[in-house]
Order: sequence, then C-alpha cells, then structure tokens
Amino acid sequence: MTKNVHQLNRQKRLATPATSPKLLAVKPLVLLIGAVAFAVSVATASETIPIDELRAKAEAGHTWDQFLLGASYANGKGVVKDDVEAVKWYRKAAEQGHALAQLNLGKCYENGTGIQKDETQSVQWYRKAAEQGESAAQTLLAFCYLNGSGITANAANAVRWFQKAAEKGNSDAQTALGLCYIEGRGVSENKVLAVYWFRQAADQGSPVAQYRLASFYDDDTGTHQKMAEAAHWYRKAAEQGYAPAQGMLGLCYENGNGVERDMAEAVNWYRKAADQGVAFAQYYLGLCYAEGKGINEDAIEAAKWYLKAAEQGLAEAQYNVGVAYAQGNGLQKNPLAAYTWITKAAEQGFADAQFVLGLYYATGIAVDKNETKAIHWYLKAANQGLNAAQYNLGIMLAQGKGGTPDLVEAYAYINLATATVKEARDARRLLENGLSRTQIAAGQRRSEALQTKIGQKQAATKATR
Repeated sequence: MTKNVHQLNRQKRLATPATSPKLLAVKPLVLLIGAVAFAVSVATASETIPIDELRAKAEAGHTWDQFLLGASYANGKGVVKDDVEAVKWYRKAAEQGHALAQLNLGKCYENGTGIQKDETQSVQWYRKAAEQGESAAQTLLAFCYLNGSGITANAANAVRWFQKAAEKGNSDAQTALGLCYIEGRGVSENKVLAVYWFRQAADQGSPVAQYRLASFYDDDTGTHQKMAEAAHWYRKAAEQGYAPAQGMLGLCYENGNGVERDMAEAVNWYRKAADQGVAFAQYYLGLCYAEGKGINEDAIEAAKWYLKAAEQGLAEAQYNVGVAYAQGNGLQKNPLAAYTWITKAAEQGFADAQFVLGLYYATGIAVDKNETKAIHWYLKAANQGLNAAQYNLGIMLAQGKGGTPDLVEAYAYINLATATVKEARDARRLLENGLSRTQIAAGQRRSEALQTKIGQKQAATKATR
C-alpha cells in the first residue's frame, strides 16, 4: 500500500480508491557521465621551483616546464590566474608532443577557457594525447564520439577508446564502459561485463559505479544477502555525497533492506539527497513529514517537499500537490491549482491522477462536466489496472454516458473491478440479469483479454524501473 492515503469525497455511484496502488521506489536513471572535467593539477615540482626559474626554463623550450607554467597560470599558483597565458604555454608544450599539455589544451578548447570554444580542435588535441596512451584523454575522446561533440557520433569508436582507458585503470572510463554494456551503446548488451567494469571502478571509489553496482543487487527478488550488498554500495557512494545513492540508502533504511529499519536514518539520507535536488528523495521526505515517520508530522513541510519534486516533473509528487490543494492540507485550498497539478500527473501516466481527473470531469469538480473526457481518463487508468477506474468506467459505459451504451464492454471492466471494489460485484450481478449468455461469455472473454494486456503492460513498466 502506498505510504500516503488520499481519499477525495465519494460521489454517488462513483468509487474513489481508499488508497493508491503501491508506489515503487523511483530509481533515478544515471545517464552516461558526459564531459568529465579532468583538472590536471600543478605538479609538486612546480611548488619548489620559483616562478622566474620556471618561466626561464619554459622560455628555453623545456616542455615539462612549459606545461607547469601553463598549469600555474590556469590555477593561479605563484602568478595571477590568467587563462589566456595558460593556453599559450599549454600550446607550446602540446606542439612539442607533451601529452598532459595536449589534454589540457583540448579541455580549454572544449570549455572555451582562455580561447574561443572549438570542439573540433578539442577532439584533435584529445586524440593526440590519447594516441600517446593518456587515459584521461582517451576517456574524453570517447565521450566526444559518444555524444557527437566535435566529431561524428560513433558509439563503437567510443567503446573502443573507453576500453583502452578502462584497461589502464581509469575509473571514469570503466564506469562509462559499464554503462555502455548496460545500454547496448556501441556494443551488445552484457550485464556480466557491465558488473565487472562497475566493480573495477567501484573498488577505486567511483560513486557512480558504486551506485550502479548497488542497483544490480537491489531488486524485488533480492535475498537478504543481496540487499545487504546493495546497501553496502549505496552507502559507499552516499558517503561521498552522491545524491541518488543517498536517496536510495534512505529507502534501504525505510524498508529495512540490507540494514535494520530506521526511519530517523531514512529521513536523514532523504534530506541529504533532497537538499541536492533529487526529486524522488524530496517526494519521500514529503511523505515522511505527512505521516510523521522519523520526524514530527508537518503538513506544510510535506507540501513544500512535494512541490519541489513536482516542479521537477515527478508524477507522484504532482499528484500529491494536487491533493494537498484539493484538501487544503499544507497548502491553501485551491480547486483550480489541484486540477492543474493532477492533470500534470495524469498526462505522465500516473493512474491515480488519471482516475481523479476522470472523476473531476464526471462530476464537474473544478472543471465543466464532460462525460467524454471522463471516460477518456477513466479508460487510461482502467487499462493500467486501477480497479476503481474500471468500475466507474463500466458504470458509465453501461449507462451510455458519452455515447451509446456498450453492455459487453461495461461487463468486461466491471468484472475486472470486482477484485477489490465491493460495489462492482453487485453491479456485475445486475448486468448479468439483463444480458444473454452469449453476451456474458463475450464480456468474460473481453475481460480476460484486458487483464492479459494490463499484466503485460505492468510487467514492462516494472522492468524499466
């Protein structure tokens, strides 16, 4: 059962759900890392070399000193920070084949730091450094191929360069290669190899890899040992400040998955992630405030966090904001605002919101009564398996609301609704009294076909979570 019970006023002959369907954890999708910022620090040697001496050596053509002088200007060490001067000295060293200078010059071109942004030039310098075996450059060149930055996108070439860098122990490349294997980008999907590369990177402390490794152990069929392993890796990433992992560690504490159940700890980790802008953590923190779990109950705080998540597009949060406006619970009662937020959630496919929006149109709550639109939204929720929507839809179809009565289709949906809606059983008996055996058989076959499609859709949705 969902953690937050929302019930609108029951309308005559129209059911409303006492509770929403169980809300699974909204696991954030971690996309390929993108352009990783490799800041090549000034070598220790530069700190012991007076800047005048370093400049003299650089002007004499010593490549390492040219690189160090460029890094000094880039970081403002021993000199006033000057990105243009940094580019100048990086270029001198790069043109003499210094790999780190080539890497940093490529980064300057990519970011437009000290020079006009030019992704094509960036790729050229990354390639020069990559071909010398510099793993950071190989990784950045791979991302250029993956994202089509400064070069034609080619996922296979991206994987080739990620592989080279990964084999040299570059954790960013290892993580990215794991993600390529997960997503089948430039290589065939292979979860075994994905886990291998995630573990290589995770053991080096990569929080993204630790998070993704945890997700392999965190599933609905996981044993206690698997869940403990998931919690272990979520914690590793969370303690480094990786926000999605902080949110998931909060869920582990709330559900007792791999750790002892502790709502105060759950709230602690939800808040860390929520403060960093993770929408699902903001939503769950709102639920904790709404129910007083792990923290004092506070409807205003609950609504505040729901709203933050809703503004990021999380459908569950949008629905709860709508309900808060409808009930005046934590937000000033505002039927129009309630309708607006519930519509946002419904348009994203959230079944409870689709049901309530159907109810609004069926009864004229906050909007003009429109039976055609009511049927439209009830149908969407009904086809996701929401029994209350199936019942209301069946009643409207039987009565010919929004068109000609369709008793067989009405029977099919009401038959599905009998799983949890008591009124549906009475309605089915009434329908059976007025239907022929042939019509009843047709309605049952239709009901079975609908249930099969609903089950397939639910399985597909679960697989993507």
